[in-house]
Amino acid sequence: MAITRIKQVADGVVRGAVLVMIGAVILGCSAKETPPPLPAVNGTSNGANRFSAPEVTMSAENVANAATEKPATGASLVDERFELLSLVFRLAGRQEYGDADTAYQKELASTFAAHKTHPAVQYAAILSLGLGYDAVFKYAVHLVKKDGQFALIEDIDSLVKDGRWTRKSAVAFLSLLNAFYKETDFAAFYQSQIPFYETETERFVEKTWSKIDLEWFRTYVDPANLRCVYAPSSTRNNYGATVNDTIVYGAVSNDGSSLIHEFCHSFANPIAHKWYDENKTFRKWCDETINPQRLPTYSSGKIIAGEYVTRAYNILYLYETERYPPWLLFRTEKAVGFPYIEDVYAMITPYEKPAASDDKIKDILGVSYTMGPEKSFTANGRTFRWKVLSLSKPLPWSPRDSKEVGNVYRSQTGDVLYVEAASDGGPALLFDLGETTFRGASGYRRYYRVLME
Repeated sequence: MAITRIKQVADGVVRGAVLVMIGAVILGCSAKETPPPLPAVNGTSNGANRFSAPEVTMSAENVANAATEKPATGASLVDERFELLSLVFRLAGRQEYGDADTAYQKELASTFAAHKTHPAVQYAAILSLGLGYDAVFKYAVHLVKKDGQFALIEDIDSLVKDGRWTRKSAVAFLSLLNAFYKETDFAAFYQSQIPFYETETERFVEKTWSKIDLEWFRTYVDPANLRCVYAPSSTRNNYGATVNDTIVYGAVSNDGSSLIHEFCHSFANPIAHKWYDENKTFRKWCDETINPQRLPTYSSGKIIAGEYVTRAYNILYLYETERYPPWLLFRTEKAVGFPYIEDVYAMITPYEKPAASDDKIKDILGVSYTMGPEKSFTANGRTFRWKVLSLSKPLPWSPRDSKEVGNVYRSQTGDVLYVEAASDGGPALLFDLGETTFRGASGYRRYYRVLME
């Protein structure tokens, strides 16, 4: 590793810190609202101007749900427990489980619409006044299936630890959930979707799961205890949960790029909570970051604390495994609403801010470049202006997270664009990561977006 990590952080939180419940997490790289696909503009991009896109090197049979297992091609990472729970809370009116953008989500909504009055759904609606987001996933991973029904695992301490679920509510809901499962014949629906689940799993495995360095986590958790759940019922949110300080679950959707973030929560949260209780400066940073408008789902300083430390470890992972420049990720986190991320990163690992030059674009790229002629396109009264950069050599790092979706620029995979007016106000660099679908529609491009400070 290029950086010597501080293993025993947080004054007494030892390596492999006790795993605790993971807080609610919203995708940090969710697609933005963008115009529909537009006609091509004059002047197509030149392939010589592109960065080197990473190659897929592993296929489905080479990866596993646990680091020590290797399922056969066609295996599914879609979890019946979570799909069932997601459906119940969808019918109960939870917005974060109500996506209806893809064909699968629409089929879920239409197939089970008649069951909105089921007692399980009504009970979930009452529970959802205080439960949602990761609490639903957390319940799912504390279930086991026996003889065609679900049962709670013997020790549910990690389910009820934070007080959102109680033993009484967990048991009461279980009987209703099993009744819903039987009366709606959800098992048959789930089985009917297996080909779709397998296809989605294979796509996710090739794009994301196969590229994750699970061994990196050994410093903090046993990689054999990491579990991935792919959730096609959601297109916006990702969740994490830890069962009794041992098994670490991450539920992801779309490209699943936030799985590293979810895994990091398991060991970052104990550190963050200790710092929040004992470090006045850190606590001040977290409390000052609370922002109901920009970060509506992070409602307390302690939740913000978990986010700060988790995001810092996520940045460390990307630097140590992919040589991703930390300062580039700091820009992204600050733009999202975490102004002290650089300070928190310095708390988990030795870090000195590099000296900045007068050329901000070169500082970001890490290589020299020339800027092409300006191009523009006007749609719905708005003018988009951009220039395509030609790089002197390949980037020393690989853009990996899709921060924006659109089709205005008519770019090609690997193009680097300087956009004078970004979607949220300032100039930005956009790195074309290739084709994608957006809310079920094709013809879009994925971009990694870096705002210029």
